[in-house]
Amino acid sequence: MVETRNEVRGLATFAVDLVDRVAAPVEGVHQAVADRVFDALGTPANGVRRVHDSISTTVHGSIRSANRMLGRAAHAGCRVVWADRELRFFDRSPGGLATLAALNAAVGDQLHATGSDLALELQLFHGRSPWPDVAIAEPSGHVVVFVHGLGGSERSWDGGASYPRLVEEQLGATAIAARYNTGLHVSDNGRDLCAALEQLVLGWPVPVETLDLVGHSMGGLVLRSACHLGSTHGLTWPARVRRVVYLGTPHRGAPLEQLARLGLGGLGRLGETRPLAELGRGRSAGIKDLCHGYVAEEDWRDQDADGFDDHRHLLPLLAGAEHCFVAATVTARPGRSGPLGDLFVPYRSAAPVALVEIPDPGVTTRHLHVGSTRHLELLHHPEVATHLQEWLGSF
Repeated sequence: MVETRNEVRGLATFAVDLVDRVAAPVEGVHQAVADRVFDALGTPANGVRRVHDSISTTVHGSIRSANRMLGRAAHAGCRVVWADRELRFFDRSPGGLATLAALNAAVGDQLHATGSDLALELQLFHGRSPWPDVAIAEPSGHVVVFVHGLGGSERSWDGGASYPRLVEEQLGATAIAARYNTGLHVSDNGRDLCAALEQLVLGWPVPVETLDLVGHSMGGLVLRSACHLGSTHGLTWPARVRRVVYLGTPHRGAPLEQLARLGLGGLGRLGETRPLAELGRGRSAGIKDLCHGYVAEEDWRDQDADGFDDHRHLLPLLAGAEHCFVAATVTARPGRSGPLGDLFVPYRSAAPVALVEIPDPGVTTRHLHVGSTRHLELLHHPEVATHLQEWLGSF
């Protein structure tokens, strides 16, 4: 029997997994608090301690067993009732898609590993329709691909100064937007995007003369990863790339993830909070990659995923293309923003200075600082739109 995507089944499985995932830390915190109390009471309380531990183990074990039985029953029921039906509702509305994208950002690597129906796969879209399923009325030889950041989707570019609409209406280009599972490693998404861009160029209705790439936040790291793989393996599409634009991309990492590691390290020092630290370490691989701005598999392979050491390999930027860096700060001047940057990415991480360690005299760069601007505002900023029109429209 061939199974199709069933988001009801995915939700049932995820709910069971969530209860199972939370049950262990709850039991751990309960036991750690009880141990501290009984240790303080000493030997006279040993009898009560044994009774408490026995009851606690039985209760928590029963909850986990009942939860798993419920999960197996729900999964089996979905297979019987809806095994041959496509049940998708998250991506039918902006709110539903945003919820699904956020879920994938948090635990998307685990959803992917378990084959969950809620795990997103990399897709390219023209407007609201996936490519190549949609027939584009007037395809252009100038294609601009937009890649969103953590927890985003192809709809992240909607509203305000819509960059995809701008390049189509003002430049006569065709705008393509990617959707991907931001909980996966950046290098995994880079590999998938690399393959998708090759398929795009080879399968485009007219010859692709110019391919421009625009990435926001994590999307810029995914673009760097894809460009590295594409040029290393001698694929067709990298030679078509004229410009790569990075909007608030954390080339040197994001302090929020670094602070999260510090916080979890502190929680891990106490028995009462150590289970909570273990729960926090279950955040996705994609989020962990943001700590130092990892773009290649060798950056994280065989390394401590929650460690503080920076194992970045300094990869060259794609040769033959112009690289445009857009860095925002919440202050009017970048020098006054300090580690705040745009509230998510510091100025020194998003600006081209972040990559000065990479000697590549054949690469040209541009730089734009946008003051008094927050990270997500870079997705629809009028000043950025003006510069995009200039950069992507010049030959």
